[in-house]
Amino acid sequence: MALYCYDNAGFGLDPKLFHYQGWGAAEAQRAAVQVNWYDAVRYANWLSEQAGFTKHAYRIYSNIYDENGNRKLLTPADPAYWQKNGSTWDSIYYDQGSKAYRLPSEAEWEYAASGYEKLGKKQVYAGTDDQTALKDYAWHSKNSSSRAQYIGSKQANVNGIYDMSGNVWEWCYDWYGADFSEFEGKKNPIYIVKSEVRRLRGGSWGYDAGGCEVHSRNYGIPDNESNYYGFRLVRTY
Repeated sequence: MALYCYDNAGFGLDPKLFHYQGWGAAEAQRAAVQVNWYDAVRYANWLSEQAGFTKHAYRIYSNIYDENGNRKLLTPADPAYWQKNGSTWDSIYYDQGSKAYRLPSEAEWEYAASGYEKLGKKQVYAGTDDQTALKDYAWHSKNSSSRAQYIGSKQANVNGIYDMSGNVWEWCYDWYGADFSEFEGKKNPIYIVKSEVRRLRGGSWGYDAGGCEVHSRNYGIPDNESNYYGFRLVRTY
């Protein structure tokens, strides 16, 4: 992600904004933080465009109307696309048929983190059931030195994916919903419910072991930025 953020700085996503000052010279190797939900969505479309995808996962409509009275579809070429916190965005349409980069659904995230497909059960943490072994798989409040740490520097889970427990809370596409049980174990239901908040999963460097459990859930207002918040992109093949 770091190289693309630096390439992207001219569009308003200054890479220095995604790291906390004082965390060290090699900041670009740490998990990006201070990323809100809008940043993650717009980055997914931008990265898709760089990779040659003409059909983005997200169609972002502005509250600006053209001469025909239609809402304008925003692209990374439009300055309004990069306005902080989606202030000119009217709505977002998620195209589930797109193969481009996108945020995972909450159920997708949990399915990948838990190892269910290979193990036939959900692990407590992404990589282990044993809290004493968590230090080998996750950066959390007991071992992180109070900062986001280098990505991929702990062991991967059974699916070969790093940092799904700890390091940073990761934005999912879904709205927050109080009851997730009916979706557990399924690959990709999108939990669509009217809400002011979006889902975060995985725990972070500032949370204890409980926050790193696969089933642990958090939520945030879409325009909230935090040293605990980052994101992970996925693709459908």
